[in-house]
Amino acid sequence: MIRPTTASLIAALLLAWPAAASAGAMMHFVGPKSIYAKAGLQSGDEVVSIDGKPVKSTGDVGALLNGRVGSGKTYTMEVVRGGKPWTLTFK
Repeated sequence: MIRPTTASLIAALLLAWPAAASAGAMMHFVGPKSIYAKAGLQSGDEVVSIDGKPVKSTGDVGALLNGRVGSGKTYTMEVVRGGKPWTLTFK
């Protein structure tokens, strides 16, 4: 499920991660059957956090998704898509 982020969540994200606008990992290409696509990511997304853990590189994204995608438990991921913050949930 993907839903737009509210103004209050944007403010909370900026308080939690002061450099949110420049932090995170840019997903330049997301293969259609990859673990990234299964988590709801699209090419061009910038991943800021997964399950509350800050992301600084694409290696962080893979490490944090591994074992979570397909587990049946619901996780959240904060991303910037098209210049706007979004919260994605995945299982």
